[in-house]
Amino acid sequence: MGRALLTIFGVIVVIILFAGITCGILDFAGVLNITGKNNNTPNNSNSPNNPTNPTNPTNPGTPHEHTWGNWVIEIAPTCQDEGREKRTCTTDNTHFETRSIPAMGHDWGEWTTHNVPQYVDAGNLKFKETSAGWEYTLALAENGDLYAWGRNNYGQLGLGDNTERDTPTHISQGNRKYKAISAGPSFALAIAENGDLYAWGHNNDGQLGLGDSCNGTNRNIPHLVAGGHKYKAVAGGNRFTLAITENGDLYAWGTNGYGVLGLGISAGPASTPRHVNEGGRKYKAIATGQHSSFAIAENGDLYAWGENTNGQLGLGDIGHATNRYTPQHVSAGRKYKAIAGGDFHTVAIAENGDLYSWGHNRFGQLGLGDSVDYYTPQHANAGNRKYKAIAAGSQSSIAIAENGDLYTWGLNGGFGQLGLGNSEHHNTPQHVSANNRKYDAIAMGFRHTLAITENNDLYAFGSNEYGQLGLCLDEWTERRYCTRCNEFQTR
Repeated sequence: MGRALLTIFGVIVVIILFAGITCGILDFAGVLNITGKNNNTPNNSNSPNNPTNPTNPTNPGTPHEHTWGNWVIEIAPTCQDEGREKRTCTTDNTHFETRSIPAMGHDWGEWTTHNVPQYVDAGNLKFKETSAGWEYTLALAENGDLYAWGRNNYGQLGLGDNTERDTPTHISQGNRKYKAISAGPSFALAIAENGDLYAWGHNNDGQLGLGDSCNGTNRNIPHLVAGGHKYKAVAGGNRFTLAITENGDLYAWGTNGYGVLGLGISAGPASTPRHVNEGGRKYKAIATGQHSSFAIAENGDLYAWGENTNGQLGLGDIGHATNRYTPQHVSAGRKYKAIAGGDFHTVAIAENGDLYSWGHNRFGQLGLGDSVDYYTPQHANAGNRKYKAIAAGSQSSIAIAENGDLYTWGLNGGFGQLGLGNSEHHNTPQHVSANNRKYDAIAMGFRHTLAITENNDLYAFGSNEYGQLGLCLDEWTERRYCTRCNEFQTR
């Protein structure tokens, strides 16, 4: 619904778009001034073509007061960012520096991205597992304590509020110890040491498994998932969740768009765990793509279901008509030990350590040396390496070789999420050779990457717009507070 008044040759043009709460006025100088809300939230696609950076205006003028909310920016009629300064902690954290903001847009360059691994200094903490959401991070310390940082617009950090954090912050509610974690796009899941599953964050489709859904049901602290089951693995997808109980049973809940729950074509959404009992199989590993699901049975067989528009299920066909609504065997005559799903591509490690990939390949995210889509598993044998761990971002991939070397490939998109010191895309695995570290655990988010070394140090690289790298925002912006340099604030 909207209204538009248009007059040519110097007469004011007024555009009102009620749906977006946006108003545009074209003045006699031909400059468009906009006022309204700028909800820079990701949509249901992880595509890098949907940036979330707020945009500065082209029309300079007198500074006006801004209300910097958690994720909403109220723009004054002249859209002028006051001060046009950028601050950063110095190395010794004793004072801050000032940098000029470019006149056109929030083009921070190296200030808000890191294209090589950066050490996440969390005091004496050592980490054993990490998981990356759209623009936030979870990490599990060696002692079982859970930490979170980054974007928090839905309470996905589990800290009891909706405030962003730029350094690892302990989720202390309940004083629990955890053994497994998964960061969905904007909701989080964690399995306690006793097998209880907890969920928090966005709950628009019941993906938290708490028996409710829609507006007003988001949670900003961990809540016990319904059903009374004990779990050993969990994976958060785009508005849905998969989990494996301690006895190997598979459960699913949330939206059932594209058949992601594996409960059949006639099944609707579920706000509590539902048993996926097709075939009576027991499972040992699970993963989610954008709208696809994957599970490895205890015998090593791989199953896939959900959306197949890019051949990401690995079943030899493609298109909406080939979506699957129950688990289907990816029958290529091999057994698997690890699986990961990107937006529309899939990567997996066979039991012998070989790497396989299939699905969308526009940016070389399959690691096959080309940009051709494939609809069945293809051996990514560049370097003839064997691998022990795999993860997938939106349109990028990362893997750890058996010797601990770290490799990345696919989309690099100006954010440096491949950690190679550049912004180039790569269609074969590239060695992340900084300081020749050896790694043991990895995770990829929307456009940031995390890796834990064999001595349990955590490194991060890629976009840090919301503090998701955990670096105390050494690239400091007006709407964020550097926790280590607390002697200054932003005005």
